[in-house]
Amino acid sequence: MTPPATLRCLLPLCLAALLAACGLGTPPAAADAPPSAEVLRALTRGVNLSTWFTDRDAPNIRPQRWFADTSDFQLIRRLGLRHVRIPVSPAFLEDPAQAATLRPDRLAELRQAVAQAQSENLLVIIALQPSSAIKQRLTDERTLAALEAFWRALAQALAAAPPQLLVFEALNEPELEDAKHSQQVMQRLVTAIRDGAPKHSIVVAGHKFSGVEELVAMQPLPDRNLIYAFHFYEPHNFTHQGASWGWPLWAKFANWPYPSSPEAVAPLLEAADPEAREHLAWYGEQRWNRAKLGEWLDRAGLWAARNEVPIWCNEFGAVRDAMRPEARRAWLTDAHELLEARRIPWSHWDYAGHFGLVSGDRGSRSLDPDAVAGLGLSGAR
Repeated sequence: MTPPATLRCLLPLCLAALLAACGLGTPPAAADAPPSAEVLRALTRGVNLSTWFTDRDAPNIRPQRWFADTSDFQLIRRLGLRHVRIPVSPAFLEDPAQAATLRPDRLAELRQAVAQAQSENLLVIIALQPSSAIKQRLTDERTLAALEAFWRALAQALAAAPPQLLVFEALNEPELEDAKHSQQVMQRLVTAIRDGAPKHSIVVAGHKFSGVEELVAMQPLPDRNLIYAFHFYEPHNFTHQGASWGWPLWAKFANWPYPSSPEAVAPLLEAADPEAREHLAWYGEQRWNRAKLGEWLDRAGLWAARNEVPIWCNEFGAVRDAMRPEARRAWLTDAHELLEARRIPWSHWDYAGHFGLVSGDRGSRSLDPDAVAGLGLSGAR
């Protein structure tokens, strides 16, 4: 599906202006210049490395599955991906006895991960991911000030990395209901990052869980060296079927088709869990398909063109555990092709987890054929 005429006209102008302002060989971009051409190109296609630096104390987290090594970065690069997004929890790095002080051993581990990725010429995005409890307390001045202090320390500690190989993401999924307040939080975190790393690009996103609707509710911030991110999991009842987190009913959804229609879901209704049946029927009535996904993404593209800022879909994917492989492959195909048709860079969620691109342990990963095909990747030998 090609973008509508309005979008085709606006996006090239927006992108051309960005790239012309920061061509190859220019000095690293700062707050008064847009993100560099190198960074924008590296954002084209990438993958999220979830759990590695966020859930160390959670049960059933096996390092062999969740933590990446050199062989993983080599595989990611061979697949044709250009960046990795690494969520990081302040609780992992911060010294519990001294606020805004980073533990040297943990910081060294993060630096090693960044260096391993960069050795394969991968851009690294460090995405701040505090616990939901902390994010929901960001209305409290003390909590926000502590997060600012943490960012100053972390940005300063990593600022020596070349700006074309490292980007900072101010806050993943703020979980704040109020868009205006969330934007104020983003601005303060951007300022804190700038104190420690004045030349690096920074990613910001909308309130709540940073979907398309939250993106288009944003007003661009004064800093020009920003990238505006959004997540794309539409429709959530399809992409999150079988999930054991979030909405409890997702765990009772399984084998839903894509595209959806009343005819496609009819054979499944009788066998569906009674609590899931009405949601499956409604999913069929909604007729989710390529055109409908495209309409959602048009809203993001038009917002970016109107505001002349770069955008990035930094999460999209579908849980593979309870999903028909052919349905997951079809959704991933439509999603990534629609993003690329609109020249929106993307990062698949995720690498080795429930949405995974691979299965198995480090050193013996197996590629998921449906994810590789659905994302249009080159494959690896």
